[in-house]
Amino acid sequence: MTGCQARCIAVVVTGCTTLSAPGYAQISTRGTGVSEPEPVSQTVRLVVEVTREAGKSAGHPWLARGAGRQGNPSGRGLCSACGVLAGAGLGLAAHEGGHLVANWMLGTDVYVKKVEGGGLPFFAIAHRDELSRRREFIVSSAGLWAQAATAEWLLTRTPRLRSKRAALSKGLLAFHVATSVLYGAAGLGAFGPPERDTRGMAVAMGGSERLVGAVLLTPGILDAYRYFYPSATWARWVSRLSKMAMLIPLLR
Repeated sequence: MTGCQARCIAVVVTGCTTLSAPGYAQISTRGTGVSEPEPVSQTVRLVVEVTREAGKSAGHPWLARGAGRQGNPSGRGLCSACGVLAGAGLGLAAHEGGHLVANWMLGTDVYVKKVEGGGLPFFAIAHRDELSRRREFIVSSAGLWAQAATAEWLLTRTPRLRSKRAALSKGLLAFHVATSVLYGAAGLGAFGPPERDTRGMAVAMGGSERLVGAVLLTPGILDAYRYFYPSATWARWVSRLSKMAMLIPLLR
């Protein structure tokens, strides 16, 4: 991975973490004094924990050399940072790949469009064709389906992911959680570029964008909770049901 690629991926993860803060502020309304931390706080903790791990190691290569002096010549710190960043990159690829595959299957003419969200320049996979509502919903939600399916596979295959040395998987999961919170907050607040997925999904199904935001926010919060509390059976099944709820408009 080149230095430029690593910086790009780091910007993605950091940007998602920063922009997901409004979502946390909007939905964290429960008081203090509970026996366990709120699920929403776990979302923030997961992204911050993984991003901090990558940032420290990537920003201070001497950490890897220090680890070598302590009997770990493999430079585990730097490798961990690379793995987290690569995982975030894979998460982005899975999301955008979902849009591309959906467009390809529907035979649409796609192109890359420059957009801005929160003052940050980015890009979106757009299409020139006018689609039916059903097809528009498929195209708009395919990226979120892809990342949700990937996260579910990760947490089912390795439920105790937090205790593992799996930087790639942690980066992938962190991207899923951060973007789910970001999209959920964007849907609840109806803010962001016109090309945002939540708006496209709401227009396609003729429903409320706030409802779309709530549906997208739920699996992100619950998957973060599952990362910290893998034995929580209720979180596992509610998370799976919330992911399946994303497909309900296709039954109409």
